Amino acid sequence: MYRLIEDNKFMKIEGKYSLGGMNYFSGKTEERGLRVHFSVVEQDGHSEMYTPMDDTNFRFFVKGMKRASQKQSKILDNWLLDNDDELFGEYNNYINGKPNELRRVLNECIEFML
Repeated sequence: MYRLIEDNKFMKIEGKYSLGGMNYFSGKTEERGLRVHFSVVEQDGHSEMYTPMDDTNFRFFVKGMKRASQKQSKILDNWLLDNDDELFGEYNNYINGKPNELRRVLNECIEFML
């Protein structure tokens, strides 16, 4: 899902299955399962660009799973679509350094997915 910020800059939110394993940036082992990824991207019509280590890009663990499930991914995608206005609003506040309730909204997602 994308929302325009300015000219060719967008907020991007997507649900993904992650294989987990070693995170070489943090040095920690990550659980496999579903995550919600947040990023600010620039599009030039042909490609998408983002700054990987930027503070506006992060991911949030939603549900641990031993293997990928299209059914669970679809449930997460539908929840994200149903709550997109609130997610983008709180993410925009986060990007701009304003008080936000992004963690509360994502905790609701965790409760929904259980």
